[in-house]
Amino acid sequence: MEEFNKRLLSTIIGIPLILTVIYLGGPVYLLFIEIIIVAGLSEFMRLTSITHRGLKIASFLAAILLSLLIYLNNGQNQSFHHNPADLLTTIFLTVIVVIVAFKTNAGISWQQTALAFTGVFYLGWTLSYLLLLREEFPLGREYTYLLFFTIWAVDIGAYVMGKRFGKTKLAPAISPHKSWEGAFSGILAGILAGSLVKVFLLPQKSWLSCLGLILFVTIMAQLSDLAESALKRNFAVKDSGGLIPGHGGILDRFDSFILTGPILYYLIKWML
Repeated sequence: MEEFNKRLLSTIIGIPLILTVIYLGGPVYLLFIEIIIVAGLSEFMRLTSITHRGLKIASFLAAILLSLLIYLNNGQNQSFHHNPADLLTTIFLTVIVVIVAFKTNAGISWQQTALAFTGVFYLGWTLSYLLLLREEFPLGREYTYLLFFTIWAVDIGAYVMGKRFGKTKLAPAISPHKSWEGAFSGILAGILAGSLVKVFLLPQKSWLSCLGLILFVTIMAQLSDLAESALKRNFAVKDSGGLIPGHGGILDRFDSFILTGPILYYLIKWML
């Protein structure tokens, strides 16, 4: 019960805050995404035992600059080499390799470097598409609300119904507590929440196109969640962190967005 109360309190505080940030957009939303990227990358480095200070600093800077690159381009089809963030990102990625080349015997290895590169692109690149989704499209705010409300409903539906009715294991080798019953409940809850967003915020869009996006989000969100669960299982960790009471870390709360955001962005860009 105590764990549930912590989870409920974090939800009551967190959801209005995030909704406000999405509504405001611009620099406020940019700062929010940067905080998520940095906090998530910090947890990733702790999970993967990356401790070298120089490697960590270079990785943080590279991830931030990657997201700035996407934000500054903002759908204007500029050539990346005309963007100073691209040059700076390239420099910092080069610095990472140089650090390894000269510090191989000083507590840093190529294995750690490979993991650092993975973290930079796994979080810095993918979560940056949440910026494009919000800022590039005329209905970007509405599409971002669609993404967040649908994923939140999927998480709640899968968690509540999975705990009560879950019997058939979904992926026991990755996440023993997830069930097929919970997964299908999450899909139904996500479709319901996404449909409400469509009715109130996207009435001008067709039901067919919106339902297609919503169904994609409900499925992809759970696959993205499982991918992060596999990462934690590989390093024998239950939660990525303890920043959010009752929910774990930033990676635990935003894992469903990591793979879903970029693909949703391209679906909207190419199909709508």
